[in-house]
Amino acid sequence: FTESDMVFNDFIKEAHKNGIRVVVEITASYISSDSLQFKDVLKNGPTSFYADWFIMKDWKNKDKGEDIWNPYVIYDGNENIGVMEKDGQKMRRKWVQATGAMTEQQQDEIFEWNKSNVEYSGISGQTGLVKINYANRDAANYIKNSILKWVKGYNGKIEEKLEESDGIDGIKFMSVEEVENKTAFRKVIKEVKTVNKELYISAETIYENRNIAASGN
Repeated sequence: FTESDMVFNDFIKEAHKNGIRVVVEITASYISSDSLQFKDVLKNGPTSFYADWFIMKDWKNKDKGEDIWNPYVIYDGNENIGVMEKDGQKMRRKWVQATGAMTEQQQDEIFEWNKSNVEYSGISGQTGLVKINYANRDAANYIKNSILKWVKGYNGKIEEKLEESDGIDGIKFMSVEEVENKTAFRKVIKEVKTVNKELYISAETIYENRNIAASGN
């Protein structure tokens, strides 16, 4: 629990003392592109421990050779790392390896280049919201444990009496229609519910071509 986590945890305890239950919204389908896991993927490529946590479209062909999964593309920037000249045109691999020998500025530039050029699944095409691959058990467990952190609260256990509990009382999952591998996602929800059978679960669905939101158990 971070310092800011404790501020929210204190709010939960105070709400419970006043008989108020706390339901939080959680994005079910994606993680920020600034997360440590995704940054590691863009830095280390297909060899990253987290490479299968996300839907990295280019890397599905990684067994067919680098010219297939990581081809050269036209480059109009001013950097030299990973850049070559072909037929009078500057070219650069779609994904460039970042190393510790580079300056922080060079690593930041490569991160932005990789994020802009590597093809992966994002929410509504947004590169900043990266879809989670629930088929990867490590990724699914990470999300489950992140949820259980707040279900159990700082004390790490489920209290029967509301006024003694510092865990959340319910979850409203957002963007469930965007979830990759819904079967694995449902398994995560079932595992969370085994910890607290009284936990309220709902979800929001945005219907395509209709500006309607519907919630239900």
